[in-house]
Amino acid sequence: MYNANIELKDYYPKQEVYMAEARRKTTKEERKKIVEYCLNNNRDYKDTAAKFDVSYSQVYNWVRKYDTCGLEGLTDKRGHHKSDNEVDELERLRRENLRLKR
Repeated sequence: MYNANIELKDYYPKQEVYMAEARRKTTKEERKKIVEYCLNNNRDYKDTAAKFDVSYSQVYNWVRKYDTCGLEGLTDKRGHHKSDNEVDELERLRRENLRLKR
């Protein structure tokens, strides 16, 4: 038989820390503090996530990045940040386009 006549129970996982309701932005220093707390507590991701109000998966990923890249792994590298020279050049080109359109 499929279930050996054992009554199956419905499983309703609690939301707890596995699925964060809303994302919260953290600084590099906060991420460092969270990772250090997790490592000092035997990698208890669930407890760490609950204590710092972040998701379980985020804590897990930060610890993994910290293990492979050290403190530099906790830097947020998303997006393209333009240097001052790029911004100045872009502004100059926009003005030139406006001048030529007239």
